[in-house]
Amino acid sequence: MTDRILHFRYPCFKQVYTKSPRYTLRHAKFALRRLLMSRQIMRFERYVNTAPHAQIFFHQHEHEAYPLLHLFADSRFGATKRQQIMQYDLEAALRNFGAPVFQQISQKPYYCLLAKLPDGCQLWLNRNDQLSDEGWWAVSLRNNQGERIYTASFTFVPPNALLIGSVQGPNTADAKDVVRQMTKTLHGIRPQHFMINALQLLSDCLKTAPLLGIAQDNQVKLRWALKKRVQIDYDELWANAGGTRHEQDGYWHLPARPERRDETEIKSQKRAMYRRRYAMLDEIAAQMQRVFSSSNHHSTKTESE
Repeated sequence: MTDRILHFRYPCFKQVYTKSPRYTLRHAKFALRRLLMSRQIMRFERYVNTAPHAQIFFHQHEHEAYPLLHLFADSRFGATKRQQIMQYDLEAALRNFGAPVFQQISQKPYYCLLAKLPDGCQLWLNRNDQLSDEGWWAVSLRNNQGERIYTASFTFVPPNALLIGSVQGPNTADAKDVVRQMTKTLHGIRPQHFMINALQLLSDCLKTAPLLGIAQDNQVKLRWALKKRVQIDYDELWANAGGTRHEQDGYWHLPARPERRDETEIKSQKRAMYRRRYAMLDEIAAQMQRVFSSSNHHSTKTESE
């Protein structure tokens, strides 16, 4: 991926909290966690410094390793489990995305165009630049100005699953109008539900399974400082997407592919809209296949040279 070795050291307090003063309660908590988890930090540093793709991912972004100390993806993960999941996630991302796409979203421009949508809108695969605790990867729905309308974060977890962390939409004064217009652009699919469809198509393309959703009680935002930012009921969201919650692992297991209704079940005046909707989803899937086929072909060719 690169000949340059970028030595990684776990971030210090000021790298994580750039605007927060030292010698505060936040600083004390950080120092205590770092002390208590020194073994996991040492193992994680050793891993990153033997994995060139991980070194590239954290270069100038050391602060994104902070979730090791607190929360990552699923609030039930303890310190050692977080370390293992974070390492697995980086390995799986390289394997699933292919080296070219992995590098493209690890460094500038930090995103890869997955698909072009109607009316000049786009679907991106990018670094999660909102809250890395919820996962390092995200798909984002962009309007024709490149502005983010919706984003959904995810993490790869063993043995071969894609775990959806959060689905977030606009919080501006005109949010309802934005969502209404985007629903029209997506042939009647609400943007929130479209993000799940996009991850179903991505998971299918990458051949990961099962597709999982984190239950409401296990969301990492459900600590007191971030509760106000949780504006949806995730259990209801996953259930409405056709998911079922499994007692064994506590996750919602979602359908592998977007639902398709038989045309005979659809009112005649809406059939044309549904045909356009399904054609759009098919085209998104085809575009994703081209992106990752090219990336993985390049990775295989590079490894053989």
